[in-house]
Amino acid sequence: MNRPAIEPFLLSRDPDWLQMLRGYLAGITTTREYQSLEEIEYHLRASEHFILLLDLRFKQPVDLLQHLLEQFPESQIICFGDENAKPFQQAKNLPVYAAETLFPTKNKFHQLYVQVVDYYHTKRELKAAESSAQTNQIRKDLILEQQASIPNKNSLNIQHFTHTSRHVSDINQLYSRLLEGIESSMRISRAGIIAKEREEETYTFKAGLRHLKETEQLSFPKKHPFIQFLSINTHVISRSYIEQIPNPADKQLLKEQLNLMGAEIILPLFATGEIIGWLYMGHRVSGKPYTEEDLDDLGIVAEHFCTTLENAILYEESIVQRTLATTLLSSIPSGIIAIDQEKHILWFNQSAESLLGQDAKNLVGKHCKELGGHLSSILLESMESGEELSELRVMDLVPGKCLDLQSSLLTNDDQQLGAMLSIIDKTREMEIVDEEKRMERAKFWTELAAAMSHEIRNPLVTIKTFAQLLPERFDEDDFRLDFSEQVNSEADRLNAIIDQINDFANPPDTQFTTVNISSVIDDAIARIKENRMWKDIKFIKNIEDDLPVFRGDENALINCIYCLFENSAEAATETNKEIIISANRLGTNGNTRGILLAIKDFGHGLNITDSTQLFSPFYTTKARGLGLGLPIAKRTLLDHDGTIQLDARDDGTVATIFLPAKTTEGKKHEEYINS
Repeated sequence: MNRPAIEPFLLSRDPDWLQMLRGYLAGITTTREYQSLEEIEYHLRASEHFILLLDLRFKQPVDLLQHLLEQFPESQIICFGDENAKPFQQAKNLPVYAAETLFPTKNKFHQLYVQVVDYYHTKRELKAAESSAQTNQIRKDLILEQQASIPNKNSLNIQHFTHTSRHVSDINQLYSRLLEGIESSMRISRAGIIAKEREEETYTFKAGLRHLKETEQLSFPKKHPFIQFLSINTHVISRSYIEQIPNPADKQLLKEQLNLMGAEIILPLFATGEIIGWLYMGHRVSGKPYTEEDLDDLGIVAEHFCTTLENAILYEESIVQRTLATTLLSSIPSGIIAIDQEKHILWFNQSAESLLGQDAKNLVGKHCKELGGHLSSILLESMESGEELSELRVMDLVPGKCLDLQSSLLTNDDQQLGAMLSIIDKTREMEIVDEEKRMERAKFWTELAAAMSHEIRNPLVTIKTFAQLLPERFDEDDFRLDFSEQVNSEADRLNAIIDQINDFANPPDTQFTTVNISSVIDDAIARIKENRMWKDIKFIKNIEDDLPVFRGDENALINCIYCLFENSAEAATETNKEIIISANRLGTNGNTRGILLAIKDFGHGLNITDSTQLFSPFYTTKARGLGLGLPIAKRTLLDHDGTIQLDARDDGTVATIFLPAKTTEGKKHEEYINS
């Protein structure tokens, strides 16, 4: 039904305030504006029914308001004023439609105005329906209201509502059933439900009948004062109840909410121990007020509805959890087998079907022995022992597959409900590991062949060159002398290469004796000095006195230190040929942990990008050499439970060695590869 537009009256002495409201109402309706009671009263009497927007900033505004209410009891008046002023507080206790701040926001004003217009029209329509009874529908409404006055027929059909909602598990359907049941029994003008989902923090519109369009946009955070009030006061809220509230703030809060929803009654809804929302209801179509019996019946319906709603929430949650569990178990790549307390198979997911080549339809519900001896024994052992089985790798359960098995217990509050077995396919992982090992072996032999080819080719070139020149220059004494020296030198070099490879591939057994680190350093320096290439190298020793002796292989340690000296000597520059050696005791209070040895040169330094490969066999950045020096040195220190670290610095390189005060004799050389 199209309702005619309302032209509200505005009464204020403030032209700016009048202009503000005029702007708010632009496009909605026109206004009639006055600045004094004398000006407006004549027009009010001519209208009889009207909406008045009143500015309380008059002299004796409460007297003015009381005069208007007495003279025009059918009018709808909204007062505007200072919230902290006494006239505003007094106006709230008078039968006005609403009391609002002097300068409300446009949205808030629009909401309030739509509500008062709706209330104005509804009240007039009800009054007309009661007085004329001109249509069949109105007669029907009147008959229904007359029947409602008969004992046992004037309240909600509680039994009918209980029966129709008993088997409803959909929450939105429950909301609709509640509204339909109340509307058909009580003939109300509007109704709606505002609620929140279980995990939400905001209350929003969920369902409604002939509700105000604006209520669909309402949103209440969990900490809203209205929500806090409902959490404490769980009973039905009506306009008559509001007048009994002593706290003015609570009274104003409830009145605002009723106006906001166009409601006469608010019914809180509780489930799972918290307020989940509320039902609001407008006035009855007949215009008659709600009786105490109506409110009691509504309370009973709300209590039953909350119980049904709580069950629906729990059911919905269980469906979600079960669906989630089913989806997860079906989608994960690991095979999952679960059994219950009676040792019957509860679950056999798709991955288990694929890995084991069995059909879940033939197994679920049967005893776990149907799984086969291996799998059933693991599950039964876990249940009987009450312990979970750590990862077990099996190669023979399924031909051609490598599987990891792990069992766990299914418990609830220390009560054993069954056991679960997870099956992880490691076949591809094992294939990748084997492939990596094969590639590592291929890389090892490729690097060995390249290194040997490079190192052996140089001596052979020298020998071949002298051999080609021998027929022509055989008679030259100097040539024969050079030939003899060069061929012997290159032959020795070839032998050294072969010896180095043999030493790396077949290291001699360690011979542990009592070793003095100072003697090892001196012997290594002496060997360096024997080489004419290193005659200009200057060694500076900073050796702590009375360093502890330890058990070790002296010759192997001399070769290790010599290798590091040789690298430092090769890195030395023309401007600085010093090598600094420091050795110190590591430990305090007489508790010697070992010896810390540092070798510092001032050469061109290490290429830091190669630092991770420096100890790899056959890796070298030198023009000559097999790249076995540092790997052999590291292996020697490993045999002595020691460590080595190379640090590149701006002014050279530092090799730091730690040798423990005690060593474990006979450490296997194979551990070097794993280190």
